[in-house]
Amino acid sequence: MDERVLGSAEWLPMRFAGGLLIALLGGISLAIAGSRRTTPSTLFLTFQLAFVHLPSCALCAVHRGLPLWFTLMTACLLTLMGLSVRRIAAWLNIGYPVLLRVLVAIPLAGWVAYAAIIYTLAILQNKLSFASVFNLEILYDFRAEVFSNFDQRALTALGALGYFCFPLLMIFALRNKSWLSMMLLLVLVVLLYGLTGMKAYLAVPVFTVVTFYMSQKYQSASFLSHFLLLLMIFFACAALLGFYLNSPWPLALFFSRGAVTPGELHIIYGDYFADTARLPIWQILRKVMPGGGELNWAELITKEIFGGNVGQGEGANTGMIASSFAVYGLLGVAFHFLVMLVVLALLDRFALRDRHFWIAYAAIPSLFLLTNMELISNLIYYGLGFSLMLTVCMTSRERRGQSRLDGPIEFSGA
Repeated sequence: MDERVLGSAEWLPMRFAGGLLIALLGGISLAIAGSRRTTPSTLFLTFQLAFVHLPSCALCAVHRGLPLWFTLMTACLLTLMGLSVRRIAAWLNIGYPVLLRVLVAIPLAGWVAYAAIIYTLAILQNKLSFASVFNLEILYDFRAEVFSNFDQRALTALGALGYFCFPLLMIFALRNKSWLSMMLLLVLVVLLYGLTGMKAYLAVPVFTVVTFYMSQKYQSASFLSHFLLLLMIFFACAALLGFYLNSPWPLALFFSRGAVTPGELHIIYGDYFADTARLPIWQILRKVMPGGGELNWAELITKEIFGGNVGQGEGANTGMIASSFAVYGLLGVAFHFLVMLVVLALLDRFALRDRHFWIAYAAIPSLFLLTNMELISNLIYYGLGFSLMLTVCMTSRERRGQSRLDGPIEFSGA
């Protein structure tokens, strides 16, 4: 915990009890899910619970100044979404017109082709630097060089490969038990890391494969418990590695950045922006606060709360709910909640089909990223929109017997 910002932790029995009850409330929709299949909405709720809600409840439980009401609001949102998304998905039996599917497929295929061309040309032009990306002392200098050598469109295209295309292909390879394809994809992922220095590109395929495998092995309530158990084992291994290396960085990197920081920023945003001016909900591309100030919301938190200097790419690790609340207030939270509810219902409906159901799980990286970023950027740049477009392209009206409503599946060859 950042005691410099939050103050020292205290034993506060009433707040501890309140935080515990609110934490449990957030997961009640998954706890009562019983034998329901694990779908993309299950993954979204699990990620929000593990990386945002539970840490923020824990912080509120030991700091008297933090707003428990914000964690209660989060719990209610997660519970409402968990209880309603399945019903909405069950009602859906959408067969999109062929013309619409073609119109969606053309820009999606064009963007993926453009990303592949940028990736291939960068490799042929020898823009790789494994000496830099595997040396933490010069990694960030290399990243600065990368940002100057690629324009924003090219970097975004490479991100589409890292957060959408490669994870999708990894799921396909796992589904068909094509281990050779998986090895080849791992090589392509390492090459992408060599081009960009983005450590997330190394972690995303592994995280996607493990999560997809667990989603097919365990049903909803069991998935949540096994995912949390796996997370605790991972943190314990990071602590043991740090003990062996006599360094705190493995646990600090994975536990602090992975679990504590999103929860901490979630509750800080809820506290700091509770009474500030808001943007109208339709100004979705505005980057600075109302009133003519030059700082955006993340830069303001960096400067006013953490006492740092702005201009270092602030904004990472702040999730969907806190970001929407800071910018648009409760109206923004409600609007983004409804958008996310529709997106998850569409993905869930597709994931309950017999044919090509695994395509919906290409959204795993982007669903996780919503614990660290706001919704609109995720939809446009980081894979959620691509996953939704692909499901639209592949969706036809179901016939009787096509829905996968019961029990987990087994992996089988194509």
